[in-house]
Amino acid sequence: LKETNLSPAPATDPRTLARRLHLDLIGLPPKADIVDAFATNPSSKAYAQLVDDLLASPHFGERLALPWLDLVRYADSVGYQKDKLRECWLYRDYLIRAFNENKPYDRFVIEQLAGDLLEGDPLEQRSWLIASGFNRMNQTTSEGGAQAKEYVAKYAADRVRNTAAIFLGSTMGCAECHDHKYDPFTMQDFYAFAAFFADVKEPGVGYPAHTAMPTYAHLDEWSDLEAELVSLQNKIKATALPDEKATFNKRITAIKDRISQLSNSKKWPKTLVTLKAKPRIVRMLPRGNWLDETGPVMSPAIPAFLGKLDTGERRATRLDLARWIASRDNPLTARVFVNRVWKQFFAKGLARDLDDLGAQGERPTHPK
Repeated sequence: LKETNLSPAPATDPRTLARRLHLDLIGLPPKADIVDAFATNPSSKAYAQLVDDLLASPHFGERLALPWLDLVRYADSVGYQKDKLRECWLYRDYLIRAFNENKPYDRFVIEQLAGDLLEGDPLEQRSWLIASGFNRMNQTTSEGGAQAKEYVAKYAADRVRNTAAIFLGSTMGCAECHDHKYDPFTMQDFYAFAAFFADVKEPGVGYPAHTAMPTYAHLDEWSDLEAELVSLQNKIKATALPDEKATFNKRITAIKDRISQLSNSKKWPKTLVTLKAKPRIVRMLPRGNWLDETGPVMSPAIPAFLGKLDTGERRATRLDLARWIASRDNPLTARVFVNRVWKQFFAKGLARDLDDLGAQGERPTHPK
């Protein structure tokens, strides 16, 4: 600080500090009794406890999720023509839950880009499928006379632009019609990146298909009941007392009935998720012209200057892409996310342009 002729700001009063903490961490003003209590005892221990309480608040996840919803272009309507309602609030709930549970960022990235391709616990798979709604946040059209091939190209370009900007802080969208003028992205890179999303099932023109999914309240209850069921079944094996067995069996019957209700997909709400389909053919479009089919067929690949995915002879998938983005060997991802969080709490990012860490973006004010 001395070298740069800077000095710390003066300490603020406890009431102002309590207000700042609330607005920063949960985006809401504090209650009067909380401010009064902190003003009476503004000790370091009380400060730490207030921070912990705010981090434990469900509103903390809402505060962190809000800018992410803007990033992914979240909207409860399709965007074009009559702007018809679409259901995707379960994806919003996933984001809030992820921040409240402090989900590791690599999982956060992978579940959104490729949650439909993950394998594991059946209940967790449903949560991952909800997360894959990330790929369906684009605008869609049902307008009469709209050309399906044109909008398939628009949707593909949208996913390239947004995925590159959100996770990599890169303006890869500039390479849709020509090689990037400033960064080493080529047109081949753009369309090879688009090919990762060629397996997303969707119509070029038409209302987006929705899928029935359980709410997180349903999933939590379902998970608890499954665990209790296993426990009771083990207790039955361990006891020889008829009365105990009868009590356990009665509870098991009630649990199975409730699980049957929770697993009835006809009563689930519907939401946008990614469903895998046979990959479409993706060609490089000369000058971005969707009518020109003379360009070469592209296979999924990361930008050539950033390396190559090791997938052997098989076609690379969105899961490969997601794991590469979230890899510790990828220096862009963590920097981009930290820069976004820094901006949220300090008004400006370390690098001022959050979506462009390339040659045309501003260099970070404090690179070390």
